[in-house]
Amino acid sequence: MKLNLLFLLVNFSLLFLVSCGGAGYDDDEDEYYDDDGPIGFHYQGRDCSSCHSFSGGTVFKRLDAPNDSEADAVPYATVKLVFPDSSVYKAMLGRGTGNFIVPKGILKDWFTAVVVDQNGREVNKSLDFAHSPDRYACNTCHTSQGLEGAPGRIVNYDFYGIIGGGP
Repeated sequence: MKLNLLFLLVNFSLLFLVSCGGAGYDDDEDEYYDDDGPIGFHYQGRDCSSCHSFSGGTVFKRLDAPNDSEADAVPYATVKLVFPDSSVYKAMLGRGTGNFIVPKGILKDWFTAVVVDQNGREVNKSLDFAHSPDRYACNTCHTSQGLEGAPGRIVNYDFYGIIGGGP
């Protein structure tokens, strides 16, 4: 009985690693991406937390970009989260072009999401404190069609016209 359970657990673990592309992947904070770094294909637009112990999202060039579209993702873009107490968390670059990482435990209050390009410039921003702490997995609402009030993908241009002095 114990041998069958061990066999089942080992096979399930191998299946999980293969299906998530994470063989040899280390979830330690210092090793969020493999030797290829933050450029290349890695499930852009999909829910990070379905395979990893963290969440995050993908910054795209198009509001309607499909899942797994490395060509539509923005290299070295990330987000910073601004909280009501004025504290800021800058998400780390993730594995794969346009992907960023938000470790569990960061979201404790409502927040404003600000897209930052590779030069550190703010290029897009959500409405102020429009995201609740239970909205942890960015790509689950920021789909190509948008869910739960999201307009679509997280993009690298001023969607609401907030950065450039719009509404």
